[in-house]
Amino acid sequence: MATHREARCQPKAPNEAWSLDFVHDQLSNGQKIRTLTINDVYTRECLAIKVGYRLRGENVVEALNRLVRFRTPWSCDILGFR
Repeated sequence: MATHREARCQPKAPNEAWSLDFVHDQLSNGQKIRTLTINDVYTRECLAIKVGYRLRGENVVEALNRLVRFRTPWSCDILGFR
């Protein structure tokens, strides 16, 4: 059964849509790290990078809340790209 994807939000100004992405990497000593990047979809500006050995939901909420305090909130959805 084929389904059609819903059209993505096309922002027309900065801060209308942000994307979130987790990146996994490994240090030279073998220890694994995770980074959370938050980007503005319109400007392609990296708004925040959060690095840690473990990133939890609370860390994502904290990073988003910090951005909302300093930037105008978006009017569109946050898009998760992988």
